[in-house]
Amino acid sequence: MLSRMSSRARGASGDSGAMLVEVMVVVALVGVLSAMAVWGIRGWATASAFKGASQQVQSVLRTTQQRAITEGTSFCVQFDVATDQYTVFRSTCTDTDKVKTAGPFGTGSNKVELEAPAFVDALNTERSGVTFSPRGSAWPGHVAIVRGSKSHVVHVEGMTGRVSAS
Repeated sequence: MLSRMSSRARGASGDSGAMLVEVMVVVALVGVLSAMAVWGIRGWATASAFKGASQQVQSVLRTTQQRAITEGTSFCVQFDVATDQYTVFRSTCTDTDKVKTAGPFGTGSNKVELEAPAFVDALNTERSGVTFSPRGSAWPGHVAIVRGSKSHVVHVEGMTGRVSAS
């Protein structure tokens, strides 16, 4: 009994702490959980950039239409699929002397792309940009925002200039 009391006083017991194997198992579990979290966050960030790019294109188109009406002059939103960017100009998209007023805007991710901008001008020619007139009308057409196999298509109606997505 005396020896049991003296060993407790010295701090020795049957379980003197965590073994190296136990510590390694905990570190491995934390590593696996961290990897899973990073993978999930990356997927969420890409999906968020995709949705955000679609909303930004819609917002820029609507703002440009309002600006054309307010300022009483035509405005153009020109899409460049090679760089996945778009720019706002004062004047029509066919005018060679148009003045840049905003942009270029990007999609926010190298995994989110602009595809197939197809707008029809007054001469029934397909263009890669849309012109909004001071009356509020626009060249009808659409542009696609694509991420992998998923896409959002932003439509512009000709008569009303209404911007919508599908």
